[in-house]
Amino acid sequence: MISKHVLRHTFERRCIEDGELSLILKIRLRHGHTNIHIALDIYAYVFARMNAGTVAQQQQYIETIS
Repeated sequence: MISKHVLRHTFERRCIEDGELSLILKIRLRHGHTNIHIALDIYAYVFARMNAGTVAQQQQYIETIS
């Protein structure tokens, strides 16, 4: 059985991946985290992975127009 914690974590990760603003994340997580920095630290790996994808897209674009 999947715990509520795992479901919440998965939901928040997917919201971040879909581009949800940190402010909205802060409002939603106010019941579980007293500080947005805690949430951002928890989901830092998601932001890092998204950044790596963005850098790869930018490099591909630069190569296309060169």
